[in-house]
Amino acid sequence: MEYLFIDESGTMTNIYCEQFPYFIICLLHVKDLRKLKTITKQFISRNLNTLKSLGSKKMFRGDKFIEIKGSELSYNLKIEFAEHLCKYDVFDIVYIDIENKDIDKKLYKNKARAFNYLVDLCLGFVIKNDIFPKGDYSIQIDERNIKTNARKTLEDYLTMELGFKQNYINEVTVKYFDSSNNIYIQLSDFFSNLYYSYKRNNEKYNSIFEKMKNKGIVKYIFKFPIHKDK
Repeated sequence: MEYLFIDESGTMTNIYCEQFPYFIICLLHVKDLRKLKTITKQFISRNLNTLKSLGSKKMFRGDKFIEIKGSELSYNLKIEFAEHLCKYDVFDIVYIDIENKDIDKKLYKNKARAFNYLVDLCLGFVIKNDIFPKGDYSIQIDERNIKTNARKTLEDYLTMELGFKQNYINEVTVKYFDSSNNIYIQLSDFFSNLYYSYKRNNEKYNSIFEKMKNKGIVKYIFKFPIHKDK
């Protein structure tokens, strides 16, 4: 079974492209669930007082730690956390990098459908090209990314497109979680935010991304729309 956790950073918009130029989706492929959970908890435990000092109401309720959020971390903590996680060969990442200004307005009319389409398009490409393995997939997504009535759609879509039509996936299940109850979705959120931060300030985050690429953690960046002339 292949385990894939998905979250996003940025905003799908055709109107406010200057303010929100990118929409980033992180596909976190976890190879060792137990080890990744352990090293994540180690970092949180070791830095609990520092995390608390940030005063984030998203990460804490009173003194109780709820979840780690990439957008709430300081620059130094983002780098330290990424370097800590990347010491271990327990996961790899594919990013979907969307340039909002180049998106056809028709795609964003239904954002749930657009999200599903982008995930299907990317996943089909990376499995076809052996970037992610073929096989059975358990996919888990932050429930805030998609409306309740659209949640079954992605599983059906992937089963039809990647299973029946292209034979890349044998079986696929898609489940939605509150990220506070799923540490792996929290990590997908962290890495999506890290890449979004890199897109907004390349010089500041270039070093950590070069490390992630060199270690083979960032397996591929799927850019959309696809420009055929490039």
